[in-house]
Amino acid sequence: VYRPPPEAPGGGAKPPGGSVLIFSTPPTPNGDLHLGHLSGPYLAADVLRRALVGAGRTAVHVTGRDDHQTYVALKGRRDGRTETEVADRHAGEILSTLRGCGVTLDGFIEPARTGGYAEFVRDGVRRLFSDGHVYASARPAAFSKDGRYLHEAHLRGRCPHCREESDGNACEACGRPNSCVDLLDPRDRLTGEPV
Repeated sequence: VYRPPPEAPGGGAKPPGGSVLIFSTPPTPNGDLHLGHLSGPYLAADVLRRALVGAGRTAVHVTGRDDHQTYVALKGRRDGRTETEVADRHAGEILSTLRGCGVTLDGFIEPARTGGYAEFVRDGVRRLFSDGHVYASARPAAFSKDGRYLHEAHLRGRCPHCREESDGNACEACGRPNSCVDLLDPRDRLTGEPV
C-alpha cells in the first residue's frame, strides 16, 4: 500500500516492517495500455516491488481489471459488443503488454471471475453505509434527451476550471474534478446532442 514510511531517528526514513502489498490502480479494459499508463502506476509499482524484494522484504504486486468503468460501457455501445466482451478482449491485451514489459504481477483480480470478490465489495460498502461514511443524498444530474443518466465517460463538455475539453468527473488537461453538471456546453458523448 502506498504510504510514506515513518521517520526514523536522525531524520531519515525507516522502512516499515512486515510484508508489503502494492496495489496498482486497476486499468480500464477499453483498450491496451498507452505509455502513460504503463510508466505511471504499473512500472513504478514493479520497481518498488523489486526494490523491496531485493532488500529481503516480502512484497506482492496486485492489480485487476475495472470492468464496471463507464469507458468500458461506452466502448461496448459504440462497437455493438457487451461490456463483458469489451473487458475480456482488452484485459488480455493489457496483461500481454504488462508481461511484455517485464512487469511482475502476483495477482490479477477479475471482478466476475475472482471468487468472493463481489461479496467482499458488497460487505465493504455495507460497512461504510452502516458507519455513516456513505449515505444517500439528492444532487443535480445530467440526462440525455431520451432519459439516459449521463456521467463520466457518457458526458463531454468544457472544464469549468480551465475551459479545455473534458469528460465528466475529471479533467485530463488540468487534473481538477468536476461534478458532471458543471461542465460548460455539455453534450451526450454517444450522440453528440446537447444535454
